[in-house]
Amino acid sequence: MSGLSEKKPLAGREKPPGILFGTSAKEAYVRYDIYTSDKLIKRSYPILSNEVIPIDIPFLEEYGQQIWLYISYVKDKKFFSGHSHPKGQNRIVS
Repeated sequence: MSGLSEKKPLAGREKPPGILFGTSAKEAYVRYDIYTSDKLIKRSYPILSNEVIPIDIPFLEEYGQQIWLYISYVKDKKFFSGHSHPKGQNRIVS
């Protein structure tokens, strides 16, 4: 099982908004990219094993109106990909 969840700041703390991504699989090879409408902000290649990681998505004025998170990963020899954006329209496909 794998999934995305909106990350909410703890009371009294200011943290950048983001997504929690996790999987119960061992050695899931993940790639995620964070884009604005015209440029790549961040790319990372974590390897997850039965864990959840936070993916912080900064919202800076220079990024404009939209930020997109694209995630792809291999779990149990199957390829999955998906995307998310701040309005909460998340989608994972295999």
